[in-house]
Amino acid sequence: MPLTFFKSLRWRVVASLGFFLLLPIYAQPLQFARERIEVEVLGEECTLTGTYYFCKTGPPIRQPLIVEEPDSASSPFNITLYYPFVVTPELPFPDSIQVTDLRSGRPVQFIESDHGVYFPVSIPPRDTAIYRVRYRQKTPSAKMEYILTSTQKWNRPLQSADFIIRIPQQYQLISLSPAFDRAAPGSTGEKNGPGMIYFIHRENFMPQSNLTIQWERKTP
Repeated sequence: MPLTFFKSLRWRVVASLGFFLLLPIYAQPLQFARERIEVEVLGEECTLTGTYYFCKTGPPIRQPLIVEEPDSASSPFNITLYYPFVVTPELPFPDSIQVTDLRSGRPVQFIESDHGVYFPVSIPPRDTAIYRVRYRQKTPSAKMEYILTSTQKWNRPLQSADFIIRIPQQYQLISLSPAFDRAAPGSTGEKNGPGMIYFIHRENFMPQSNLTIQWERKTP
């Protein structure tokens, strides 16, 4: 997508989703409040659906990277977020990516970089913006990793975080970090029967490590 995509949007600052922050934390007017992450293991690939909640907070911006006009209490706050992926030989760049503004139900345009995507977020006055990122990533080594640790760059923990990991019945979980709180049989989207679903819930959450999942095929 050409650079005119950036120029056509009324972005006031460039920031990051809480994974890679591009502004000093004291200048952040954005709070990354909550997230819900759902991972579907499909053997040699995974799909991840992340739902993210943002609200405007904190002091006025002192060092914006891109400024078009002063912010107004009655106007949406528009920023650009960078959403990174773990990209390694064992985890190639996702082959399918979708970004959606859940309040409007509209798809959001994004620009790819080597290890992530940039997309615009608009936060309504005195309200919460909700965005969903869904992507599919090949997992030839039966391992998956999702970035959590850069939340520390906000110097502000998540109010809450929920992780739901679905593993079909022909596979079994080898390791999961953070540790799951509970597990239960349930639908995993596979046609050949229910698998296992693992639930993780954290409050006031400042991650010290990434979400990592490892599995293997069950022996007959």
